Order: sequence, then structure tokens, then C-alpha cells
Amino acid sequence: MANENQKKETYYKLSPDNIWSSRTKETSIAEHLGIKAKAPADIIKEQEKMRYPSGRRLRTFQGDVASLMKTQKPSQASIVIAEQKKQHSPEEERKQKLIAKARKESLNNLVVVALAFILLAAGGASLYFFLTKQGAHTGMVFTARTPIFVDEISEVSVGASPSRRGLIESISTAIKNTSANSKAVTHIELVEQGVLGKTDLSTSRFFQILDTHVPLSLVRSLSNSFMIGAYRNEPFAIFTTTFFESAFASMLDWEIQMEPDIGPLFSKKASPILTNTFEDVVMRNKDTRVLRNEVGDILFLYTFPDKEHLVLTTNGGTLGEILARLAR
Repeated sequence: MANENQKKETYYKLSPDNIWSSRTKETSIAEHLGIKAKAPADIIKEQEKMRYPSGRRLRTFQGDVASLMKTQKPSQASIVIAEQKKQHSPEEERKQKLIAKARKESLNNLVVVALAFILLAAGGASLYFFLTKQGAHTGMVFTARTPIFVDEISEVSVGASPSRRGLIESISTAIKNTSANSKAVTHIELVEQGVLGKTDLSTSRFFQILDTHVPLSLVRSLSNSFMIGAYRNEPFAIFTTTFFESAFASMLDWEIQMEPDIGPLFSKKASPILTNTFEDVVMRNKDTRVLRNEVGDILFLYTFPDKEHLVLTTNGGTLGEILARLAR
């Protein structure tokens, strides 16, 4: 009877409602469940294993000092010496060598960049003095308003109320005043008096005064600045393109009206033409469109020497001089 009461008491104490609050007189709940109680030292060891699975702790300066204080109780001087030894370890020396190497490479790169800058500056200065000296001998000048070097500049004012006839006569007079035997290139600088003073005549204004039938797409494909000039009494014009494909197609469209529009400005030959048909000619290694009169003389021609320029003139000699100066 006593054994049965003891079993009931044990069963009661191990029931779900009382398992955490009841104990038998002879044993604890852990013993009934077959769990061996662990000592605090064992628990600490297991926590250490969980924190350091490899079994090795990460060494730190604070940890080394704490360990040294427990075992040897060193002085402050010995702690400093230990830290110095750590700093001179092979790994630390390798790190310092890498840092020194990186600094040396950075210094070398800086020296190379400085030398390159000095050489570039010296080269630019040499080129400047060379061109200045050459210009002093040849008389050539270059401005932002001209795409080529020129030898002379002749200013022509279009007047307050310019007209087609007046502009053509002014340009023709300026061209006649240049030397026919000289190899000098003269820039006929067209200026217009405005509210803010003299300004260069723009491309669109030039075609407007001449009252031409130039396609609007061509005007939009050219920059505002252009150049009218003369070489050995022969006129020429240089335009800068902003959209080559459109400019090329627009020039083909303009060919039928080109001779009556600008013929009087470029052509000095009075012989009539049979048709307004241009022909393809390779001139100075450039594909050139040429308009001839009835006896085969060239009235004027135009070509695109590159995708940035459009040149109009009257003969191959003038074209050759312009191409040579564009290449400089």
C-alpha cells in the first residue's frame, strides 16, 4: 500500500501541471527525466566552444594583457615590450612593406604625371614660338573667324540697307584690289553695322541679302560663320557644316538655281552656259561638282573636302591652295 501511494505521489509530481514545481522526496525532476545535472564549469566550457568553434580564441591586445596579468602580474614596461614584439611580428612587417611599396608606387606615378605635364607644356610652347616665327616670315595670320591661315584681311561693310547688287559689287571690288600674281590669301571680311556696333555677317544673313533660292535645309546645316576670300584674284567661299549628310543633299537640290543665285559673285567668264548641269570631277583627289560654260571653261565648282567644310571657288589652283591650308 505504501509503494502504491509512493508511485501515485511520484506520478502526480511528474504530471504536466506540476513538473516544474514538484519534487519527490528521494530525487529531482532531472533525475526522473534521465538528465544529468551539469556543473557551472561545464556550462562555461560549452559556451566557449559555441563562441569559438575552431577551439582558438581571437587574440587581442586587451586579452593578452589580461592573460599576462593573471599569470605573471607584469609591470607596465613589460606590457609595452610585449606589444612592441607583436608589432614586429612577420605578419606586421609584411603589412608595413606593402604599405611602403604602395607609397613608393604612388610617388613614382606622381613624378611621371609631373614630367608628362612639363613635356606637354614645353611642346606647346615650342609649337607656339615656331608658328609665331613662321607667321612673322610668311605674314600669315589666323583668327577664330577664318578656318584657314590668311595673309591679308580686307574689311567690307555691307551698309545700313544692303542689297544684292550692292553686296556683289562690294565683294567684287575687294577681290579686284588683291594681287593677281601674289600667292597671298586675302580674307574679305564682311561686316554689318548694328545697334551694338560692327558684327560679322552671318551665313543666313549673307544668303538673305543675295536673295538666293538656297534650300532652308542647307542654311540649317551650316554654321553662322563663313569666309569669303581671294587667291590670285580668284574668289572662294568656305562654309562650316554642322550636318554633313543634309548639307550634301541640299547642295544637289540647289544646283539648278546655284548659277543665277551666286554665279555673278564667282564667275568672271561672260560666255553663256548651255545647261545648269553639274558634272562629277576628281580634282586634287577630292570628288568635285563642276559647272562649265559652252566652251568647257569652269564657271565655278564646289566640294566637301571633309565632313566639316564646304568649299566653293572657280578653279583647281585656288582649290588646291585652300585644301593645303585646311590641312595645316
